[in-house]
Amino acid sequence: MRKPTLLALAFLTLIAPQVRAGANHNGTLVWHLDSTVAYTTDLDYYCGASGIACGTDLSGCDNGYDHQDDCRERIGSLNPTGPPDTGTYVASVLAAFPEGSCPELKAASFGLGDYDTGNVTFVDYGPCASVELNTAGWPGPNEGTAVTFSNVVRSQLIEIYWFAAYAYYTDRDGSLPLTGGPDGEGFFSDDSDPVVHDPIVGFSTLGLKGDRLQRTSDWLRCNGGVLSE
Repeated sequence: MRKPTLLALAFLTLIAPQVRAGANHNGTLVWHLDSTVAYTTDLDYYCGASGIACGTDLSGCDNGYDHQDDCRERIGSLNPTGPPDTGTYVASVLAAFPEGSCPELKAASFGLGDYDTGNVTFVDYGPCASVELNTAGWPGPNEGTAVTFSNVVRSQLIEIYWFAAYAYYTDRDGSLPLTGGPDGEGFFSDDSDPVVHDPIVGFSTLGLKGDRLQRTSDWLRCNGGVLSE
């Protein structure tokens, strides 16, 4: 795993309780599990493996976000549920933003909520950004992490993190809720001066071993308006 650096420490010190609406306003944090992505110890990096993240706008959104239509379809197809078995699957954590927005994501902070540690096991995990600083018990319940990208990412669906995990018992809870971390409120941050920290307005839950959850598309319509009717 990547070691904490001074850059990550500096990012955490920038997170302040006073925020104003910025380019990452009304963003949510969502799960996606693609059961066709097989986990193997031969690989140590799974960011991009599912191909679900939307394209990056390299023009700076001068004429709006370049990948708007394609991205709406991708966000609508996000899957929060694993197959009904005890296999190890790779799940991605992504930042999803509303239609018409042009996010400028430089950093993000989030956490995991309560989950059954006697059932859910993490085999491997890692950030999709270049720098990470996490709490001592990460990725345990009610722990958190902060990640920083080398460059600003302009996209309405951005891969933040990946986990390889399984739920051993089919008759026990296999859900994994995302949260704002130990401090209770996660942020999406840009690279402006001063930095703008937009609060994450919604956190979805992953269901391993077939735990049926509300479809991500339906969840997003009720949480932050990332998808409209």
